[in-house]
Amino acid sequence: MISIILEKLSDLSVKMIYRVGSTSWGSGNWHDIDVVAVVEEPIGFHVRCIRELNLEVFVYPEKQFQALIVGNGTASLNWYFGLATVHTENLLYGHPIESYDWFEYQYKTLLHAYDRGIHTYLNADLLAERKIQYCSKTMTLALLIYYTILNRSFTITDEQRAIVQRCHDKQLPLSYAVELRENMQKILQEKNIL
Repeated sequence: MISIILEKLSDLSVKMIYRVGSTSWGSGNWHDIDVVAVVEEPIGFHVRCIRELNLEVFVYPEKQFQALIVGNGTASLNWYFGLATVHTENLLYGHPIESYDWFEYQYKTLLHAYDRGIHTYLNADLLAERKIQYCSKTMTLALLIYYTILNRSFTITDEQRAIVQRCHDKQLPLSYAVELRENMQKILQEKNIL
């Protein structure tokens, strides 16, 4: 896998490659392997995605990657990249960013997820109105962010992993969206963020 990625990016100086996405948290049901490649930023470089077989490579310049992992991006990207940099087993190539602490940005990330979800995957009334019975797969990331903050660890329990897997597989009842929204609100209110 690494040789395929390096070959596809032979025109760039690759600094790091991390496994991200559902394989990074132990999902038993995935259709591709997502990775992020961090590269030195050449002039005129734009973020890109390379798809090859069952591999999806998100290519980010180093400065933009570093901005994302401190919460200056979407909650999903911040969580993905934060997870990747914390778990050494997700580092596939290069050296980790040692000074990075995802928990320094945890509430900013939670707020991103809450703001995005309140109008979509956390809005159970809207989903029920559309006759949707199960939580959106997109809510998987919000669950992972919440459990990471709750556990103060990127390691989730087997019970939590089962809930996340059911959400990922679109089999989690809508009542979980209501519960997650309330739990996220509580944390944000306690921190005077909401």
